[in-house]
Amino acid sequence: MKKWSTKPLGEISELYQPKTITSAEILSEGPYKVFGANGVIGFYDQYNHEESEVAVTCRGATCGTVNFTEPKSWITGNAMVVTPKDKYLDKRYLFYALKASDMATVISGSAQPQITRQSFAPMKIPVPPPADQERIVKLLDEADELRKLRAQGDRRADALVPALFHEMFSGGKFKSARVGELTSLVTSGSTPRGGDEVYTTEGPYFIRSQNVQMNRLDLTDAACLPADVHGQMTRTKVSVGDVLLNITGASIGRVTWVDKLDREANVSQHVCLIRPKSDLLNSTYLSVFISLPATQRFILQIQSGASRQALNHKQVRTLEIPLPAMPLQKEFAQRVTEIRELEASQATSRTRLDALFQSMLHRAFNGEL
Repeated sequence: MKKWSTKPLGEISELYQPKTITSAEILSEGPYKVFGANGVIGFYDQYNHEESEVAVTCRGATCGTVNFTEPKSWITGNAMVVTPKDKYLDKRYLFYALKASDMATVISGSAQPQITRQSFAPMKIPVPPPADQERIVKLLDEADELRKLRAQGDRRADALVPALFHEMFSGGKFKSARVGELTSLVTSGSTPRGGDEVYTTEGPYFIRSQNVQMNRLDLTDAACLPADVHGQMTRTKVSVGDVLLNITGASIGRVTWVDKLDREANVSQHVCLIRPKSDLLNSTYLSVFISLPATQRFILQIQSGASRQALNHKQVRTLEIPLPAMPLQKEFAQRVTEIRELEASQATSRTRLDALFQSMLHRAFNGEL
């Protein structure tokens, strides 16, 4: 293990907060990116930094996040710029050193977390010789590049399902039918008497709107119900093959199918349970159709409620859907399953790459690389 000298940030770097521009001045499009408290927050027609800089969020919930900006960017006063005083300190090395540091030690304020120059300047980081800095940056950049490539692959995988839908069904002359004609049940649940206090850590799932992600059922933080409460909610028990659609609030239109369950489940009043007739409508096909941008736009047009977005069961039942032959729907569902298996493999790969990067980051600043 190598032992390197440590030096305070204020001794080896300049620390400052640039001029802040107002939210009204930030553009949705423009020639130069704006870096604020949450990384890139928009665009501007000017830049205040010619080169890439290390920028640390110094206000708000994301306080302590370390970014490496792009050249010719505008960095706002919600970030603290940390730039080396001389060429002895590599800027990219400084970025990684801060990412490996415990930023909580320099954050003050509970209601409004912040980092000030006075609290930040005394923080010490290891400063190895330039050759060691260069070697560490090269290793960590290579590991980070692998993570970026994996992320690009994930984004492409996300686009595969809608692309497959358009490939198989766009331009086809299929008859249309209403969802209500193709289902045996369209309903939603209710909040158990007693509200949140009824929930348990074990027992049947109680699926709420946050569990219904787009074409994905996420039960990692699902609430659970006592068996007797679940037993009283007979009409809204979830079965494999059901489709779940969020019908209220900001997540209205989010939809998924249920391809497996490791225990019994029920739904809240914010989730519409749609049970397709298996000989007429495939649940995967229905879910993907509802998730398409055109259908999502239509849902936003027909939803009611001035202060709260909402769909009612009648609107769901009258939703029209093209109806290919069942063998074609099943072929589509099978190909989606294959894509899902690819995505699961990629998720495992992403987790491993993230763990590798964090391990290398830790070892690098403990003199073990």
